[in-house]
Amino acid sequence: MIKIPLLSVFAVLLSMMTSAAFADKHTLSSKAFKTVDRTIIADKVENKFQDNELKIFTGDKLMWVRSGGPLALEGTADNFLSDNEFLYGFGSTQFDSEKGTYSEIYTENLKSKFQSPRSVEMNMIPTEIGFLQEFSTIRGDGVELDYSISWVSVTGEQTKFDGLWRLISCEISEIGFLKNLFTSRKNGPNNDPDEQQFDEVKMIGGGHFIFVQSSGTGEEQTSNFGYGEFVVDDGTTVHEIAKEGTRPNFSGRTIELDMQMDSGGNLIQSFVYDDNDVVLMYSRI
Repeated sequence: MIKIPLLSVFAVLLSMMTSAAFADKHTLSSKAFKTVDRTIIADKVENKFQDNELKIFTGDKLMWVRSGGPLALEGTADNFLSDNEFLYGFGSTQFDSEKGTYSEIYTENLKSKFQSPRSVEMNMIPTEIGFLQEFSTIRGDGVELDYSISWVSVTGEQTKFDGLWRLISCEISEIGFLKNLFTSRKNGPNNDPDEQQFDEVKMIGGGHFIFVQSSGTGEEQTSNFGYGEFVVDDGTTVHEIAKEGTRPNFSGRTIELDMQMDSGGNLIQSFVYDDNDVVLMYSRI
């Protein structure tokens, strides 16, 4: 007869209950969270980091970005991102009510090195300030990594523009015509791999925004990100208050936008940037 420790059974049941309770008690639609700290255990060595990550949930979609230069608080690990580097992910969420588990599913990709298709199953444990995420992954060298990440809610107002969006076109006054912006699955209109390509994914929700961009020719791609607060002043006037980003003079900048939804459900965003009138059109992912 195989004996199973009661403590192990209790731990499994608790993890199922907490993830299910999180799904019932905390509707993730239009919520934003920032990391407090993260603990990573590898080869029984515990390392604790304090970094800068924002995660937004809207409907069954999510997007997160973590900027460079996390501070190693405890342990032997070095900081794993430089000041100009970032990681990101976007995709969908899934709760399994029978198993009591929560999964983040990443299937799409920009033409950059920062996201690959994958699915991560984890426990979601509600806390007084937000939630705790616990999950395990396998590093490239085969070592198992156990993660524990603490999040605090920074949620603001829900808006009609909330959602996960992909850029499909851009009009710039200096150019004077509508320029198509092609996704990572396409080259330019002449199928020329040396033609300039551009891709952007943007998430709006919980009073915040995130964007990640990839641009370049062929295999030479440059990626940028930005995130901050998202405030709707009236029906169409929006202010994006930049907090972190890789583009020059981005952080601390407030950009006023005119934002509308067209009859086809696309998001239209108009603004002035460096003395150029810009009109961006996004479709919902």
